[in-house]
Amino acid sequence: MSADPSQAAVQRPDGTAQRVRLVVFRVLATLAGLFFVVAVVLMASAPWVLLQPDGLARTEPNRWFLTVAGSVDAITAGVLLALAHRPRRTLLVAELSAAVVVAGAIILPFQPSFAAILAIGVIPLLAYPYWRDIRAFRSWWASASRVDIILAALAAAGLLVTAAIALSRQISWTDQAAQADWWSDYAEHATVLAVAGILAASTGPGWRILRILCSVVWLYLGLVALLVLPHHTASWGRIGGAIAILVGVGFGVAAWRGVRSPALTQPVAASTP
Repeated sequence: MSADPSQAAVQRPDGTAQRVRLVVFRVLATLAGLFFVVAVVLMASAPWVLLQPDGLARTEPNRWFLTVAGSVDAITAGVLLALAHRPRRTLLVAELSAAVVVAGAIILPFQPSFAAILAIGVIPLLAYPYWRDIRAFRSWWASASRVDIILAALAAAGLLVTAAIALSRQISWTDQAAQADWWSDYAEHATVLAVAGILAASTGPGWRILRILCSVVWLYLGLVALLVLPHHTASWGRIGGAIAILVGVGFGVAAWRGVRSPALTQPVAASTP
């Protein structure tokens, strides 16, 4: 029996609208991802070369702040580009959403103009076509490794303490870093890295990508703190750098041996756009 033509006519526009929304999201996610790639290049290179336009007098003492900002932005860039490639990686959407909320809550009270940059992360989220899939959030933790969760929790605890100290210094407004809003920026990026690590410990769609990104960021920051900027303002120093390298190795091992979530083995995942 042939399908009802009127029913097909009703269904086609919906399917077309979904495909258009998917294309729009992919374009927006790619553009936003490339924006953050540029930010990574400009800031994560701070241990060796200063590419910021503010001049050496302002940026030289703040190389560590720039390094952290650029390194953590690499997670955002990687998440956006990975979503552009495969939008149903909903764990990455959760991470991006959390990063937007954290950035807005911490930065906007001190820098209202930051809303323009925040919009670059918000706009792709508004176009995201698979929000309903995130309702499976609780199931992402069903097969999560306890060791991975403990590692992420300990790393997050250290970062959140760092963020709290940085935020208090920003509020006190007692040094040049506070006057340049570096402490609030540092608090935001430390918190975003903490949240990314916690989410990376789950087995939601995109877990391996997020673990690899966290591993790379921790290893890079650890090496910079240990070997290049151990004495700069807010740097983790040699001991903190060594610990960060161990954390990075831990996330790397977790990405390599991680237990695959049952949800990712379903047939629907095989046809993921």
